Amino acid sequence: MVYAGIKLIPGRPPKIPPLKTVTVEVTIVPVEFHELSPLDINSATASELEELPGIGPELARRIVAYREAHGPFRSVEELLNVPGIGPATLERIRELVTVGDGE
Repeated sequence: MVYAGIKLIPGRPPKIPPLKTVTVEVTIVPVEFHELSPLDINSATASELEELPGIGPELARRIVAYREAHGPFRSVEELLNVPGIGPATLERIRELVTVGDGE
């Protein structure tokens, strides 16, 4: 092809190496999703309480001990009476716990 006195030579298509076959092993793992419902602090075990953020084995034990000594919690805010639970911890778990009556 000639354009304005300049001969244009089309380029050669690039050489593409042949495709290689790759084998990949895949493992499919089933995943279960559970809707979280508030944990009833009046019936929860210490191990269930430990699953709450910021509640370790010792605080879980204190919550159960407080409940056994003073009877069922009447409100979530009553957790502030448990030694070691302050306002920050209460706010972190407030939406995750209930006293069983919808609070």
